[in-house]
Amino acid sequence: MRYSSLIVTKARKLSEDDLTYREISKILNISNSNIAIWRRGHLKNSSRKIIKSLEQKRELIKKTDCNMFNNIPTSTEIDKPCCALIYGCEGAKYPATNCVALTNSEPKLVKTFVTLLRKSFKIEERKIKAYLQIHNSFEYDEILHYWSKLLNIPKKNFYKPIVTIAGGKKHRRGYLGTCTLKYYDYKIQLRLIGIYEEYMRKSIFEEESDSGPFQGLAKPRPQGLVSSNLTSSAKEDGQDGNARVLKTRGSNP
Repeated sequence: MRYSSLIVTKARKLSEDDLTYREISKILNISNSNIAIWRRGHLKNSSRKIIKSLEQKRELIKKTDCNMFNNIPTSTEIDKPCCALIYGCEGAKYPATNCVALTNSEPKLVKTFVTLLRKSFKIEERKIKAYLQIHNSFEYDEILHYWSKLLNIPKKNFYKPIVTIAGGKKHRRGYLGTCTLKYYDYKIQLRLIGIYEEYMRKSIFEEESDSGPFQGLAKPRPQGLVSSNLTSSAKEDGQDGNARVLKTRGSNP
């Protein structure tokens, strides 16, 4: 049902008087959903000022620590650890995959990673491949052109895309599909993982692992910390304290 511009204007005016959708609905005998639609993009000046002020505040907070980069020279010594950290957080790990593989829908992140990868290692461009996951509502040629230009990867190096049926849910603004970047060299993959694991070990953990980044890091619980009731029960059952804990949690003997 179409409503006159007079009704729309009146509904917007009432919303500026801080009336709720339900109150406006009762006055004009119009559904809440219509009122919400009409009010979009029609915020009063005070609301716009508050929103702008909050946006500016967030931007200032984001820039709080950016000055640290003024004293950090750009070099392979910096680029390679940064590349490894990105890969350690977002990339595919060996042996699940035996190549460098990173999937993300954030263009800046994928661009940063492939740029650092090129700076940090001797890369054969022909080995860099990619493919996109897009919705069936997207124009593939346009999306392909965007990612190809952004990552400086020829279109011929893109595999056939994965096309999914778009659901009814809204997607974030500016979404341009998901890109999977691959570089077929397992040695570089292992080197990236090695740098990432070493950084984790030196930055967080005091003990050196026996195998892998987290093995041997958990110290055994001191015997004095075991509950006295638990210890006595364990002695009666002929079991140690740890086995008793598992049994009380429902594990089969």
